[in-house]
Amino acid sequence: METIILPKGYVILPLEICRRLGIEAGTRLEVDYDTQTGCIRLRPVNHRYAVDVRVGEKVKQKAREKKQRTTG
Repeated sequence: METIILPKGYVILPLEICRRLGIEAGTRLEVDYDTQTGCIRLRPVNHRYAVDVRVGEKVKQKAREKKQRTTG
């Protein structure tokens, strides 16, 4: 799947991906760049999972770890 970056730096995420991952308008995303792999990662802030743009899949491990830390 391909997308574009608009002149102001906005990135268009395909609607199919947003629906699959539960990302809605107004969702805050944390952006990270891995210099070793050249991958850009988007992680919803205060969300159940992270979005790995490279493979487009849910990465739930960090959410589980965070939940375990906060619940005991």
